[in-house]
Amino acid sequence: MNLISSLDQATQNLICPVTGLPVLRRPEWTDVPLGEGFRMTYSRIGDHILMSQPTGYATLPDLEKAVDLIRKVMSDAFPDNRKIVEIGDSSNLRGMSLAARREYVRFLKSTDQIVGLVYLGATPVFEMAIRLGIRLKLVNYPVKIARDYGEAMHLALSLLSSEGPGSPKADQAAAHLPPVTIAREEWRLDFDDFSTRFEIIDADVLHSVSTGYMTEEHVGSIEDLVREMASSLIPSDDFRYVVAGVTDLEGANRRARQKYMDLLKRWHEDRPLRLYVFYGANWFIRTAARMGAPFMPFRIGMARDWDEAWRIVSVDKARMPREEFNQISTMFADDGGVSGDLEKYSQQLLHYIGGINWEANGIDFGQDLGPDHPFKSVFDALRLIKGELDQLFVEREKSELALRASERRYRLLVETAAEGVMVAQGDYVVFANSTAEKISGWTKDELMSRPFLDFIHPDDRESVYERHTKRIQGEDVPGQNRYRIRTKDGTERWVEVNAVAIDWNGRPASLNLLTDITERKNAEEALRLSEEKFSKAFRQTPVWVVISSLEDGRYVEVNEEFLRTTGYSRAEVIGRTSIELETWPDPEDRARIVDSIRAKGTVHNVEATRRTKAGQILDTLFSSEVVSLGEETFIISVSQDITDRKQAEKERERLIGELRAALANVKTLRGLIPICSSCKKIRDDKGFWKQVEVYVREHSDAEFSHGICPDCFKRLYPDYLDEIDVSAGKE
Repeated sequence: MNLISSLDQATQNLICPVTGLPVLRRPEWTDVPLGEGFRMTYSRIGDHILMSQPTGYATLPDLEKAVDLIRKVMSDAFPDNRKIVEIGDSSNLRGMSLAARREYVRFLKSTDQIVGLVYLGATPVFEMAIRLGIRLKLVNYPVKIARDYGEAMHLALSLLSSEGPGSPKADQAAAHLPPVTIAREEWRLDFDDFSTRFEIIDADVLHSVSTGYMTEEHVGSIEDLVREMASSLIPSDDFRYVVAGVTDLEGANRRARQKYMDLLKRWHEDRPLRLYVFYGANWFIRTAARMGAPFMPFRIGMARDWDEAWRIVSVDKARMPREEFNQISTMFADDGGVSGDLEKYSQQLLHYIGGINWEANGIDFGQDLGPDHPFKSVFDALRLIKGELDQLFVEREKSELALRASERRYRLLVETAAEGVMVAQGDYVVFANSTAEKISGWTKDELMSRPFLDFIHPDDRESVYERHTKRIQGEDVPGQNRYRIRTKDGTERWVEVNAVAIDWNGRPASLNLLTDITERKNAEEALRLSEEKFSKAFRQTPVWVVISSLEDGRYVEVNEEFLRTTGYSRAEVIGRTSIELETWPDPEDRARIVDSIRAKGTVHNVEATRRTKAGQILDTLFSSEVVSLGEETFIISVSQDITDRKQAEKERERLIGELRAALANVKTLRGLIPICSSCKKIRDDKGFWKQVEVYVREHSDAEFSHGICPDCFKRLYPDYLDEIDVSAGKE
């Protein structure tokens, strides 16, 4: 049965540093208040170990609540009533009342699930009470007392592996348990030129194996990893020893060594280290360790291999005196070591070399060396070398200051440049300035994290990559190019790029200066569309349109309607003037229009006559405007043929004149005319009654002829009806 799969997942990342078993600690089991000054915390370790951690002082009511809590924890953590061993950590327990202790013993007697009990962290008084309970056999299973957490875990495992409670086999197993190693995949660091991995041995030994070459950038990552390791362990503060396997470690630069020594000192302040042991070190590591040893607050040992390193740690765990420790460790002696004054002088020299402050000028012995000192010449040589190095550093610092000033000016120039600056090497961008960020929308880190073709429009990638490859291979490639890029928000932008081949960190690359020409391209496209529209309108408009030079009046362009109407071909017109073609039959019209254009820059709807190639005179409505195209000035003229309209207007004027003349001779009868209903006489405006024919003759040009209508004929001449047919009103 998988412990973690069936219980709360919140603390799955905790492990026991001694056994490597998973540790489960639920929120409802953690720091539970059971009284005014008493709290309990429970943890499940593996499948069969329960760890209890009381804090404060327990009274009887407190203990009764604690018993209820532990029964619930045992039911939740070990639901199948399996056998368990309890580890009681009383490091933070200040005491129990007598009634509370009796209640606790009653609980221990009443449960058959607990098969062993291990105490650690007990005060002397509490330990005496525990031993008295063991002597009196208050419970029928083994009770053990451990010095620390590691021993407590070993005892718990031995109790679980024994054939029966209290058997001799359990004590033997506890005494001969091998070192327990915990290693996790995430406890390692891998860089291009350096790697290291960690593991925990017997809870208090931090073992590392490193390869490659360590720089100061690696030290911070090592510190972060060890902190993470410590936070995932229960308990998390038991590292007392560090064993470093450096067989494949080539070395470390000076800054890395100093930074690592500072890191070890901080560790020592948090959790005091007893011993740091190297094994498999080359001459460089051995020498660096010798020089650093006098400045560390803990002992440093040097071993040939892992077995010897573990033996050194084991001896120190047994609290062996320093003299015996030095006989085992090869830190202070190689190949049998040295003795007497030579050893003293050797250590003095190493201490002196290790204490040299390479960051500052000068050297300080810390003590005066007499002329008889056997290593005086060596110290003098070191003083000379240090002085020459100081001078070299001073000169180099001056050069570096000048170089940095130059670099600052260059960087300022590059960063403030209006153009984007990018360096491409291989398939990647290795440098980009702020303007390149603004143009592309990508940050510098983003630009340098992906192949540069990812930022180029798919249709342009092949040609761009071909140019780039040829350029860095030394081929002659045009430096200027235009192509599209894709910005971070997915839009397309046009850039104009000027590129040259350069050397970047010893490898060929290309320096690219980018100018965002998107707006220019848009303007060019808009102009092209505008010119296309103008061209269509120019060619297809149904009126004459001509473009001529303001300077000499020569035709630059004419449209189809001009050619159709005038009868000229394009070849006959372009490059010639209207004077040469004699298109102005009236020179005064042309002079009047030219004067207006020069004075106002425009004329609008001026009537003028024009002559075709065949000599036909046309009436036109003329408009003209002066425009500038580039550095030249032109006249755009529009002429509308209004000959038909003018003729129609003349015909209309003629007809109107004739009508007016006709109307002048017409007298019109109008108004109300009084007429007699009997005799039909009309009364004139003077009051006289006149015959109708007389009145009409006086008021119009009409003349009368006389006849008789059929009705009157019948009435007046009835006797002649038979002779004359009047039925149709005819004689």
